Amino acid sequence: MLDAYLIEISSEPGAVESCYRKLTEVRRLWAFRSVLPASMRLPEAPPWEGEDTGDLLGRTRNRRENRTRRIGEATMEMLLLWAIRFVEDFAEDILAA
Repeated sequence: MLDAYLIEISSEPGAVESCYRKLTEVRRLWAFRSVLPASMRLPEAPPWEGEDTGDLLGRTRNRRENRTRRIGEATMEMLLLWAIRFVEDFAEDILAA
């Protein structure tokens, strides 16, 4: 049913933005599936196997959109640790130089 819906909205003439919003709402409905009664839930697998909306529609809505993956938690933790260390331990020496 989701594949038929994707074909239907992607064949509509009009703004790409509208298609993106519709697919986003399907994904939102899937994200809250545990709140719905069992008879109304979407399958456990993410819609369209988790494929990116731009790939599904074969077009992008904004070429300037940041599609870089998020920085991992462990990496972010170390970056924060060193940023704090620079501010608390090294700032006085850096400013003096």
